[in-house]
Amino acid sequence: MFRHLHHGGRFIVSLLLFSFPLFLHSAETETDEPESAWDALLREAEATEALFSDPEFYEDNSGSKSSLHYISTIAAGYGYSDNFLKRNYAVASAYSRIEADLWFNWSRRNQSLTGLFFAELNLYQEEYNASDEYLAFGLLTWMISGEKIQYGLDLKGMAADQIYDESQTTLEVPRGSNIYQVNPEASLYFEWFPGNKDKLRLEAGAGRSEFDIENEDFWEPAAAIEWEHLWRFSIKTKTKLGYSRQIYDDEVIRDPRGNPLSSQLLEVEKAIILQKIEWNPDFWSWFKASLYVGAADVKDLHGTYEEMTRMWVSLSPRLKFKWFQFSLTGRWSELDYKYRWAGYFNPYPSKQIQRSLNTEIIAPLPWNIELTLRGGWRHNAAREIEDTYTESHAEVILGWSY
Repeated sequence: MFRHLHHGGRFIVSLLLFSFPLFLHSAETETDEPESAWDALLREAEATEALFSDPEFYEDNSGSKSSLHYISTIAAGYGYSDNFLKRNYAVASAYSRIEADLWFNWSRRNQSLTGLFFAELNLYQEEYNASDEYLAFGLLTWMISGEKIQYGLDLKGMAADQIYDESQTTLEVPRGSNIYQVNPEASLYFEWFPGNKDKLRLEAGAGRSEFDIENEDFWEPAAAIEWEHLWRFSIKTKTKLGYSRQIYDDEVIRDPRGNPLSSQLLEVEKAIILQKIEWNPDFWSWFKASLYVGAADVKDLHGTYEEMTRMWVSLSPRLKFKWFQFSLTGRWSELDYKYRWAGYFNPYPSKQIQRSLNTEIIAPLPWNIELTLRGGWRHNAAREIEDTYTESHAEVILGWSY
């Protein structure tokens, strides 16, 4: 039983660790992720809950009015990056890594409360201004279920101090610095199951983003609609349409060169369409694959500096055998500003293309211990040539769950 639970918790942790360097966001920081950080967290939390469908896990609580289940993992390991500062001239460093996570689910009659908490710390050996990183986040989901509907509340929060990737923004931050951010969010959701193969989901909420950088804080109300359908041959699709607006506290609108135009505060609209295709064939119980395709249109309501289009593709096959699991994730994205100049000596808009490839091998060991091997490569062809970089890393992690 613990082997399955441990796989679920560690799977969430591993996938999010691969994704986090792209989470830092503002109107100037569009990433290649096919969905927001919190959407990915919700998706993997749901996948973890599915692991608890084994009747043996619940048999001791079948006669109780309420039940509580949880799984926690602590892990530590060693890694190496050949460009941990993400710069056009590489600075390599080994690093130590510490991780911890907790998943729990409390249910009673037609309602439940699910929580997921995670924290990680990287300590780099290279002596530099940015020599460590940390991340902590949490998710609480309260749900009430009916015959064909369920609804509830999502509360999410993240705090992080991460090495600044200058290719992602035009912020006036010294190279090799850390950026601290806090991102709380709350949303209401409603889900309807019109049949055995369909689910419709509506959600609406608001988030807050605060950075330790001047003029970067904003509110972001958002809404989305999603349709999920199960097709033949165990093919599941999810189609999502989303809209949000970033409303800044202090930042003003700018011209294509980045110069302030007036005292009008910046407001940015984002419209996103996302298509996910997941294949989990019954005749290949050891195989699973998912494909994301998405596009976004970003509009500066009072100026032109922030306007852009973004496209992305993500493909992830996973193999699960008796002695180990293997996953491979490839991503590609293209970010195209419509008006913003690529640089002082290049007064024409240009594209920013990102490519990445990540792999992971997970092997269970006795006494609820698990060995994880990770490797990754990322190339960012930035709009300004001096910000273009390539980074590769590898990690060995040993974890224990209880």
